[in-house]
Amino acid sequence: MYATYEKGRGGVDGYVIRSRDLETGRVTELFRKSGGGQWALAVSPDGAWVLFGQASVGQSELILVENFR
Repeated sequence: MYATYEKGRGGVDGYVIRSRDLETGRVTELFRKSGGGQWALAVSPDGAWVLFGQASVGQSELILVENFR
């Protein structure tokens, strides 16, 4: 899996997370979001989970999740 930062529709910058099947070369788009900021991507060793973090510029949000499974 990998992430790229690119120009979106209407000239709005954003990022895209994609997965590439190494056997077939097929690329699948997993997630697309417009907007800037700093971001990071981590993938679990078995490839089952993706962790994506974003620090937006000029705003912040705090979310509490209880009993997450």
